[in-house]
Amino acid sequence: MTDDQAALEEHIKEVYARAGLALYFPQCFEMALANFLFIYHRATNQRVTVKELQALESSNAKKTLGALLKRTKDLCAFDQDAIIVLEKWDATPFLTLNS
Repeated sequence: MTDDQAALEEHIKEVYARAGLALYFPQCFEMALANFLFIYHRATNQRVTVKELQALESSNAKKTLGALLKRTKDLCAFDQDAIIVLEKWDATPFLTLNS
């Protein structure tokens, strides 16, 4: 293997690693939002059954990042800068899947 081939292979590994992280981090953020909504619901309702919590958890797991962001924005007050950052996160899966 030549030095050029080794450098190319190393570059390809780096590209795949960064692409993987670019897809992984929004998924982590999406899960964090789902967990936040679950905890928020539990904290703001004095009485909730296990069945209701399971239904909420199941519902949140099926929602897209955009739907989770909308629900979070409905429940919490954010300044405009935070909303811009959140909306950029929402666009990330679209950009990665359509580029």
